[in-house]
Amino acid sequence: MTANYKIRLKDPMDRVAEIAMRVKEALQAKSVRQEHKFRGGRDILPVISLPQHYPVYRLENYRTRDQQLSLIASGKVPEGFFSSSKREDPSVQQEQHDLLLHQAKRGSGESIKPIYDELARVAEQTEHLILTADGVVVNGNRRLCAMRELYEADRTAYGSFANVNCLILPGSATTREILELEIGLQMQPETKLPYEWTALGRAVRDLRTQRMNDDDIASLMNRDKQDIQRAATMIDAADLYLNEWLNKPNAYNLLDDTEQAFKQVATRNWGKLDDPATREQTRKFDFFVIEQRKQISDSAYTLINAIELNPKLFLDTIAAEWDIDLKPAEKSTHKISFEEPEGATPPTDYAPLMQVLVETRTDPARAKVRVESLAQVCAIVGEQGKERERAALKFSRSAEKALSAVELRTADPTTFGEISSVIARCSEMCDRIAAEIAVLRLPKA
Repeated sequence: MTANYKIRLKDPMDRVAEIAMRVKEALQAKSVRQEHKFRGGRDILPVISLPQHYPVYRLENYRTRDQQLSLIASGKVPEGFFSSSKREDPSVQQEQHDLLLHQAKRGSGESIKPIYDELARVAEQTEHLILTADGVVVNGNRRLCAMRELYEADRTAYGSFANVNCLILPGSATTREILELEIGLQMQPETKLPYEWTALGRAVRDLRTQRMNDDDIASLMNRDKQDIQRAATMIDAADLYLNEWLNKPNAYNLLDDTEQAFKQVATRNWGKLDDPATREQTRKFDFFVIEQRKQISDSAYTLINAIELNPKLFLDTIAAEWDIDLKPAEKSTHKISFEEPEGATPPTDYAPLMQVLVETRTDPARAKVRVESLAQVCAIVGEQGKERERAALKFSRSAEKALSAVELRTADPTTFGEISSVIARCSEMCDRIAAEIAVLRLPKA
């Protein structure tokens, strides 16, 4: 998306002096307003007008953070390019403008129209920007970007955008207060363009770093405490996926259409405390499904739900499907050991399965086949989880139905060898199931 507007920065010292002078004049004229999201509305904030090229975009803006990190990860801009220390660099501000322009032209469904289109329609500023005492935009970055673009495109039609109306925060405003103000104004689930789920999670983490507890964060965002806790877990899971699974740190552009999948990872995997070792293995399959999401006919969300429904059953079933022999894990050779309870089932060593999973990722054709079989296993595990008592009968009937559909007269003769092998394995399975039924029918002693 090509921008028409070219950044031209005011000298920082001149900008600060000009803002201070206009603030003084506004206070004398009692041109002031309250902002209840800042210090509970106790401070009266001056309202001033500034030439539109004066304000500076806030580089820490949550709406653009994903794109910033993705540009760095791709090597298009160097590490630290969007550091707040570089906010007076015209090239950095221009890049930020371009990112904001993309955001300004985005809507959400039918109810939330792009802010660029709305400002183009009304041709006047409808809401004050909020700036720090030195001219950094805390609230209204997208609106400022849109007004600059429209003014540049047609200075007659959009002449009102030559100057912008602003509320000015006091110089005593702290980093935490500015952070809380942005989040309090922008991240509530209202009618504004929703923030990406990654931005929401990142904001929760940042507020926790500022020693704000989860109850206060939930209140600030007007969300349930459970929602903000899940948001933080989701971004943690996404970072693990990018860093360790894909080995592409900060490449947030690779997370398109993954919100629901990571919500499942957060709640069904990380949120479970039953068997951390097993959940760590299934998490790798969760990540594999997310990575291969374009290859599957079902949703990654659905498959992850099945994987985490009964993690051990899934791992054992997929190992059998992929013909991988799993053995009990070797006992620890550490001098200090604890005896397992009598009759306890020794843990399974899933290392061979994990090795095959990792190797599968390097071969797209093989990965496609594995994904298809994984989806079938998820269907089986899902059925057993929903109605376990009748699952065996249902699968037996399905197998009978599938075998009755085999028609050898129309089959390719070159497939007969493999068909024979499959039938032999099916016969072995049938014998095993019949023997197990006979044992289970014996009267208990």
